[in-house]
Amino acid sequence: MDSLAGDYGLKADGRTVSKEFRDCFGREGEHADDGRFGLTYAVRATLPEAEHGKAIRTRRVGMPR
Repeated sequence: MDSLAGDYGLKADGRTVSKEFRDCFGREGEHADDGRFGLTYAVRATLPEAEHGKAIRTRRVGMPR
């Protein structure tokens, strides 16, 4: 939970965790029955306003395209 926040020296707020597991479906609506699943996960951390631009630029550069 803290890995992305830790990149900025922050602590993630465990009270804000939101996670959702879903069945895995293919492009044609086929259902995976081999244990695969989709996961959406979010958590919040406070970042000083002066650091917002730097954080966004750093993440965009590091994101796969």
